[in-house]
Amino acid sequence: MPTKSSPVWYFIEQFQALIRKECPNIGVFVLNGEKLADGTFADDMALMADTIEELQLLMECLNRFCNKVDMEVNVKKTIGTVFSNPKTNCRNRPPLIYDSKNIEFQNSFIYLGIHFDQHRWLKDSISHTAVAASRAMWALINRIHEIGIITLETKINLFKTLVLPVGNYGCQILGFFFRYPRRHKPLRRTLSRKWSWTF
Repeated sequence: MPTKSSPVWYFIEQFQALIRKECPNIGVFVLNGEKLADGTFADDMALMADTIEELQLLMECLNRFCNKVDMEVNVKKTIGTVFSNPKTNCRNRPPLIYDSKNIEFQNSFIYLGIHFDQHRWLKDSISHTAVAASRAMWALINRIHEIGIITLETKINLFKTLVLPVGNYGCQILGFFFRYPRRHKPLRRTLSRKWSWTF
């Protein structure tokens, strides 16, 4: 994770300052009175806007910034996605261009391990993390039996350390755990039955 003293963080802050200056009213989520136009982690970046025209302005802003600091964007790994109602027709949308190159549109993508879908938003990611947490839980149960751990407190600590972070990945940022808590209830029920039976 980039720290305040790292060069990566310095470039992130520079780019965000440029967005605030050149595209002050572009973004999607209002945080502390400001719209959020980018989600950036190390060398991964997501630009966000209400319209493709506004997104194009952000792309142009990014291009100017990269030229200024002598950085490049991997256009082959860059995609665009329009989040909309399934009934909305997005076929006639204008092209998205970065440095004279067309950006491919996709219906879904993965950003920092989180699955985003054009129409389903974060629902696929919820299922994905629930499956991953289930695998982690059963791996932990099997390993506990192999080692012979019988102390309940140790089991709970291992669950909190090794399983919960898998199931809750991205929740503090994206908040989908609180919207769909039922996805994680089967894990707790299974774990409770399994460990109660072994006492």
